[in-house]
Amino acid sequence: MRGILALLIAASFAPGAAQGDIIEYRMTGTIGLLSGPDDGQLNHAALTMTTRYDAGGVYEDYFGHPGVYGTGTITIAGAGDDANNTTVQFDQGVVWVPMRYPGTHGADGSILNFTIGSGETFMFNGFTRETPGSSDAGIGLPIELDDFYPGGRLLNEDGGLVFHEGPWEGDWYTLNNVEIVAEFVPAPGAATCLVLTGIFTRRRRR
Repeated sequence: MRGILALLIAASFAPGAAQGDIIEYRMTGTIGLLSGPDDGQLNHAALTMTTRYDAGGVYEDYFGHPGVYGTGTITIAGAGDDANNTTVQFDQGVVWVPMRYPGTHGADGSILNFTIGSGETFMFNGFTRETPGSSDAGIGLPIELDDFYPGGRLLNEDGGLVFHEGPWEGDWYTLNNVEIVAEFVPAPGAATCLVLTGIFTRRRRR
C-alpha cells in the first residue's frame, strides 16, 4: 500500500503535473425579464454561471483576439417551471476573450449557448468591465488570473441584455445584483495528491 501511495504522490508532483493551475470564474445574479412571454418562468430566479479555464496554457486566436476555451455549468434556482431548477452543461465550450473591445468591453467570459430543462436554448452574452491586468493579454501569451479579476462588474447589469433565446428572438433577459469571483482552484491531480498525502500521514501516525 505504501508503495502505491508513493507512486501516486510522486506522479502528482512530477514535472508538468497540474497543481492549482485551474482558474474558476463564477458569476451570480438575479434574472430579470426584458421582453417576451417568459416561457421558462425564469423571471426573478437566481442564476449561477461557473466556468473553468486552464491557467497553464496560452491564449489562442479567436477571430483575431486572444481567447481560451473552458468548460462549465449554469445553475438556475427559483424558476416558476420546476424543470428549469437545475444545473445544465453548456451546449458549447465557453470562450473567455480578455481584450475583445479594448477600452469599452474588456473581458467577455460568456460566449456560450445553453439549453434549460423546458427545452429553450439561450445565447449568453455577458460582457464584463475591463480588468486591470488584461491589457497585457495577447495571442500566444500566458493565461493569467488578473485577466479575469478584478473587473468585478457586468457591463450590461441592471437593464442591459445578458442572454436571450437564439437567434435574437423569444425571451430576452438581464441579470441584476451581479457578483463576480475569479480564483485559482486545485487541478484534479493536485486534489488527489492532497487526499493521498493526508491518508499517508494518518497511517504513519498510527
